[in-house]
Amino acid sequence: MKKKRIDKFFSKKKMKIEDFKFTKKVATVFDNMVSRSVPFYNESQEYGIEIATRFIQPNSKIYDLGCSTGTNLINLDKKLGKLKIKNRKYFGIDNSQPMIDVFNKKIDKIKNKKNFKLISGDMKEIDFEKNISVFFMSYTLQFIRPLDRENLIKKIYKSLKNNGCIILLEKILVNDSYLNRSYIDIYYDYKIKQGYSNIEIQKKREALENVLIPYRQSENYQMLKKSGFKKIDSFFQWFNWMGFIAIK
Repeated sequence: MKKKRIDKFFSKKKMKIEDFKFTKKVATVFDNMVSRSVPFYNESQEYGIEIATRFIQPNSKIYDLGCSTGTNLINLDKKLGKLKIKNRKYFGIDNSQPMIDVFNKKIDKIKNKKNFKLISGDMKEIDFEKNISVFFMSYTLQFIRPLDRENLIKKIYKSLKNNGCIILLEKILVNDSYLNRSYIDIYYDYKIKQGYSNIEIQKKREALENVLIPYRQSENYQMLKKSGFKKIDSFFQWFNWMGFIAIK
């Protein structure tokens, strides 16, 4: 049995803190890192998949933007296989080649590898196919520069088929400063319970400070509405972590 890789990326005492990047070292421990760093990560993806199946029929095309190591699309494929939905096609896009490399190794083990197309590149520059049933963005949009977000969401909207949807998971800000501070403290306690040290938490926070820029819930709603989506709702929340669905 292959030994599980544990995230110790920020555990070194003498470590120069730079803006967080999804390097090869991060990719090798990413699954462990994200499951311990993002509250209810597996559950929120599972909820997104459950909703997405309502929008997927035979011959559907599904995109995962910021697909990382592929857990979401692989789990979706298992679900759709059980539902006997045929001729489905998956597109995974990530700007980190090491993440795509890990994804490729995972799908080497499944029978329908041919249904997956993995692309390493900037999702803002890549042309999407048309008539897409579902787009997933799992904690991805928060890493896109705010000035570029609306254009990307508009691009997604244009590529969706009628009644297609986007499943969006995001860390958010809240309007009230006291609640915002309280949620940050609760999240800090959560990471301690996950086995991270004070030093690891502080270093990662510094590394993400200029890279991960969350919006408020209202700002995400406004952006989706301005991009053309008519039906917008939330399906998950843990303090300042949320799941949204928007339907064309």
